[in-house]
Amino acid sequence: MQHLQIAYDLLVIKIGLTALAISFCWLPRTREADLRKFCPLYALFTAVMLISLVEKHFALNVAGYSARSSYLIKGLRQVFDAAVVVATIHFLLAAYRIRARPSLAIALVGD
Repeated sequence: MQHLQIAYDLLVIKIGLTALAISFCWLPRTREADLRKFCPLYALFTAVMLISLVEKHFALNVAGYSARSSYLIKGLRQVFDAAVVVATIHFLLAAYRIRARPSLAIALVGD
């Protein structure tokens, strides 16, 4: 069953890389701001899927990989997970056209 899961993840990564290649080809032609903000988000998501695939492959096929490599993979996954969350927030704020405004406390102190 694990091998099927790895094959599925590999298929999703291939589809993600294809979508990224198409997006990067259309980016200079269309010059859309949403597409410009979508590409880093999707690239980070594809990187998270790739790290997940490597983690599953190591757990299944490599008998005695070191603890250092395990910690490295888990640390990379945490960093990329946080980057995906930040990129998603940035993309959604730009998509809904929400601009940063000064808070009420700062506005009152400035008067």
